[in-house]
Amino acid sequence: MKKIKIFASSLLVAVMILAPCVAIIKTAKAEVAEAPVAATVVGDVNVLKATAGDSSVSLEWEAAKGNVTGYKVYYGTVSVKNDNEAKYTQSLDAGNTLKYVVVNLENGKTYYFVVTAYDSKGVESDFYSPEIFSVPMSSLSAALISMPQDQGNKVVATETTEDSKVIKIEKVEAVDTITVKVTLSVAVVLPENAQDLFTIQDNKTLDLLKVNKAELDMEDVTNKTVLLTTDVQIPETEYLLTLGGDLKGTSEEVVVSGKSDALLFKGTDKEHVEKLVATTEDPALDPAAEADKLPADPAVPEVKPADVVADKPAAEVLPAAPEVGTTEVKSVKATDEKTIKIVFTKKIALSVDPVTNFAIVQKENSEKTLEITGVKLEEDNTTVTLTIKESDNEKIHSFIVKGILDIDGKLVDEVKNTKEFTPIYKDITPPEDATNFNGENIEYKAKLTWAASLNTAGDFKEYVLYKSNDGGKNYSVFKKLDIKAVTFEVAKLAPGKEYNFKLTAKDKKGNESVGVLTKVLIPELPATGPAGVYALMIAALGFGVMNYGRKLANDKA
Repeated sequence: MKKIKIFASSLLVAVMILAPCVAIIKTAKAEVAEAPVAATVVGDVNVLKATAGDSSVSLEWEAAKGNVTGYKVYYGTVSVKNDNEAKYTQSLDAGNTLKYVVVNLENGKTYYFVVTAYDSKGVESDFYSPEIFSVPMSSLSAALISMPQDQGNKVVATETTEDSKVIKIEKVEAVDTITVKVTLSVAVVLPENAQDLFTIQDNKTLDLLKVNKAELDMEDVTNKTVLLTTDVQIPETEYLLTLGGDLKGTSEEVVVSGKSDALLFKGTDKEHVEKLVATTEDPALDPAAEADKLPADPAVPEVKPADVVADKPAAEVLPAAPEVGTTEVKSVKATDEKTIKIVFTKKIALSVDPVTNFAIVQKENSEKTLEITGVKLEEDNTTVTLTIKESDNEKIHSFIVKGILDIDGKLVDEVKNTKEFTPIYKDITPPEDATNFNGENIEYKAKLTWAASLNTAGDFKEYVLYKSNDGGKNYSVFKKLDIKAVTFEVAKLAPGKEYNFKLTAKDKKGNESVGVLTKVLIPELPATGPAGVYALMIAALGFGVMNYGRKLANDKA
């Protein structure tokens, strides 16, 4: 019974000590609650660093204080001081990131940069960051940070790539008010919805110019030229064209951010005129038809008196077979799932039914053919575009020409000009999803783990990790991961917030799986500030008093 009384008395002492402290805490909370909420203030960016690259400069800065939702980059070729009237000529919205790459700069020229922060209402910080300068140089070859412009949380990872394996934009020009010609460094294959690979925006206002269509220029047999159909351009406006990272060259060349993947051009008011394309069905549309008149259908060549055999009536004399010439099939290439382009070394003529002039059979099984649904002889009379039904495989096929005459009236040799090529197979099946996708909090980081995708098709390209900031309603791309990855850590997460993640699998054709989901709760940090300190002191004092009471009880017992 002594132990209980002594312990109770010690507990009473603790309560008497804690009561005033609790009153102080309540008073402090009340004062805080009654105090007016200060206006949101965005701090200045105080540290800015620059790294020169090839036609570009990588910027990196420390986070500004306050309710920051993004940063702006200002730059120009003249230093801006407080006592002069110079202004930065360019500005870019970097979004909510601490790294940014300014591209399309002139090597050897000095550029000056500053950064500001802005809040959710677009109010910028009072002062620029300290001004720095940098000089882009073509001799630098270090891998550059990717450019996350207008991509939200999207982070596109770049890697060091040999220049010979990089697709570069060599030239961009406005052909007319809705047509932009883009000349690339290598031959490319345009996927479905290729217009999404090209972004055009006003270089000053950052307003987007919508790209409605993208197709290869049929006049360029090298497949290095792309024609873009856009909304109406503003004449003399400076636009920036940026190339998307999913474009691939015919020899597996890739787009690398910071390595000539963007170029400027000026809009034009030149009127757009639809071209009238000559076809075999209506040769009158071809203005050169009379000048380059070609022989008639080889099946019915003209019979001259000299062809009549003396001992037979003219009606029984068969027409002589056309002579075989030297015209060859220069190339056969599938440009998409339904289109094949054929280029001859000389001008040619097709039959009245041009579909009969061609055949496409599978090399290993001649009974399997690709159905030709349309034939078009282009304006140059050396290029033929075939429309076919989609192939159900990517096996090698034989392309055969039949009964085609060249400009000299000679037959194109069928045997010598049978070519092999591989059609483009429209694969719409994504890889299997990863399994056992889990997340856990480790030291205020989200550690994600999963079991690898089965990849039964063997065309698995990458994992795509998405992050949601609204409880899983909407997701945006956060990181692209190697196919060998089975774990990833996400740092810099806010305490006391739950994060939702989605992991998908993507193949080389761009097919993406539905994805698997997980969530991670980041715990609150320990209490801080005056109230938090008081609480910790009180708790420590209370425990001390209780322990002291227990000790006294044990000693007297």
